[in-house]
Amino acid sequence: MCNENMVSVIIVNYYSAELTAQAVMSIFEDDQSVQIVVIDNSADEKEHARLKTKLPPQVECIASLDNIGFGSACNLGLERCKYEYIFLLNPDTKIITGCISKLKQALVADQRLGAVSPQSFLDKELKFFLPPGQLQTPKWELLNTLGYKWEWYGKKRSQWFRRYSLSVILSQSPIEQDMISGAHLMLSKKTIEKLGYLFDENFFLYYEDTDLNLRIRKLGLGLSLVPEAKAIHFWRNDPAKAKFATESRRIYMKKHFPNSWLLILKKIFDSLAMAPIRDYIDLGSISETPRFKVEDELEKQWVLEISPYPFFIPSVIKVGSGRECVVPHDILELLGSGEFWARIGKANKIYQVYKWSYRDK
Repeated sequence: MCNENMVSVIIVNYYSAELTAQAVMSIFEDDQSVQIVVIDNSADEKEHARLKTKLPPQVECIASLDNIGFGSACNLGLERCKYEYIFLLNPDTKIITGCISKLKQALVADQRLGAVSPQSFLDKELKFFLPPGQLQTPKWELLNTLGYKWEWYGKKRSQWFRRYSLSVILSQSPIEQDMISGAHLMLSKKTIEKLGYLFDENFFLYYEDTDLNLRIRKLGLGLSLVPEAKAIHFWRNDPAKAKFATESRRIYMKKHFPNSWLLILKKIFDSLAMAPIRDYIDLGSISETPRFKVEDELEKQWVLEISPYPFFIPSVIKVGSGRECVVPHDILELLGSGEFWARIGKANKIYQVYKWSYRDK
């Protein structure tokens, strides 16, 4: 097979040997012909030795001398990639058979595309959809801030985002996006050459994929979610990483929107009081999986959204049926400790909103 049609996979490990091995196994179950390059950012000899024992011998595993950050590690991995198509994959991701070929086919079929991503789920049963990507811009941030300050606008914007999310996750054909997740993103070396580089190494963690998405769009190339390609992203809420997100956001906004008056407006509105949250059922502190009764008229089909934000942007979504809606315990554990919101309804109508707090043991 010609190298031009083959795929190299880059995975960055950081004290996640078991997850990395699981991701690698899912890749080889899908396509034995791919090249896999693992960059170990743990900077720990024992962890690196343990990681190598869990990986097949054909996987190239490179130990970084220090934790150089996610983007820098991917750039290091790119130097070792032999093939034209580059698949960036998080270690906490498992792809479903057929994913690699479907993503590559989408890129080959539409030369206007700069990058593609699979439909992503939070659970092994492929029931809980992860939300579509949201490209962070001053306008996006300002509109979300306004939603928290004025209840009527918050409801309107939240309803719009729910309809949009459903149109994306229920699509049967590739659908163009403003942003796709860097957790499982495929692009070509030709696109990287046009960009000049893969990731901006000023981003240590977070926003490096947002920056990549925006740079691809500035080239006039599209981004697409390919629903026939599927992956599980065992994303886990980790408040300890919030400091990285804050610093990376600052770098991103300074790079792309250095003199935005919308960010000045956002800062002004940030100082205003939050709109009160009304009409919800408080479940208090829970340790067991929450179960919600479903109204008769929703029995044939309901939409469940779960989010750490009462605004529900973004949120995990499940489309189901029946008289009861259950949030499995493994979903609670992935969401982690904190305050969460859930609502049940249809695309255009909400029937009930719930709130709870959960502390991971």
